[in-house]
Amino acid sequence: MKEHLLNEFSDRINSAQLHNMMQARRLKPTETLQEYFLTMRDLAHKGAVDYSSLINCIIDGIPDSSNNKIILYGSKTLSEFKDKLKIYETLLNSKHNKRFRDYENSTSNQHRIEHKRFTNQQPICYLCGLKGHKSILCPNKERGKKCYGCKIFGHVQAVCPKNSRKITPITNHKINTQVDRTVNSISILTPPKNLMHVEITISKIPITALCDTGSQATIINEKTYQKLGYPTLNPSQSTFSGIGRDRVESKGYFKNFITIQNTALPAKIHVVNDETIPLDAIIGIDFLQQTQFTFGRDGIRIFRLID
Repeated sequence: MKEHLLNEFSDRINSAQLHNMMQARRLKPTETLQEYFLTMRDLAHKGAVDYSSLINCIIDGIPDSSNNKIILYGSKTLSEFKDKLKIYETLLNSKHNKRFRDYENSTSNQHRIEHKRFTNQQPICYLCGLKGHKSILCPNKERGKKCYGCKIFGHVQAVCPKNSRKITPITNHKINTQVDRTVNSISILTPPKNLMHVEITISKIPITALCDTGSQATIINEKTYQKLGYPTLNPSQSTFSGIGRDRVESKGYFKNFITIQNTALPAKIHVVNDETIPLDAIIGIDFLQQTQFTFGRDGIRIFRLID
């Protein structure tokens, strides 16, 4: 009966419909993980869905924290993924698993602390940079954004025309001062081309990012950090150079998976001020070196690195 239904209806589902169905399918409270896996596998058989996309859809459909589900990543075959799924189900069903309970409690408490720290701050206008009001109420709204370098309205510091007039060598004594911090280079000096833009997701939140092989680190701005729900930050003494020829300190970093073109890989993500970069996120070489990527007239294509 099952085979008859598949033969009857499989050719009526196109790739877009199938993709939407798999993304919308979630683990039900009444079914086991193995039942959920078989259901998703049957859906994938209705079209040409590769195993890595199937695995990502299954993991996304499990309502649990990314840290708990990290054991499910990295499978090279469906058989290997099924074995990991059994181990994960055992951990999930263990009522006395202290590690899971402690993680949920600590994460909840830390999230409240981080959220309170940010929400207690005065609002900062992203146009003029002053505290006490938001950009929608800025009295200088019609003049555009204010450059934090020359203090003139109409452009941001990363594309300030004064930067091109004064080219400073990398060996400048200001960069060579003794500072006990990591200094990373970020090569965003001009507006990026659209071909270098890619759509990524972090914690299921869609973000437009720039792939920049000249950037040593992967970074996001504060606005994107807030959109992600204030994940707990680890302290960082890293310093970024090359953004508007200034040095910018990282506010901290967190670790999470970045999904880009159906490839999910771990990433160390730094947070910087909104005015530091003219876009929401930069994918640096620290993330890209885990992949195989090519550039062409249609933009950048990224594939999982094959061992």
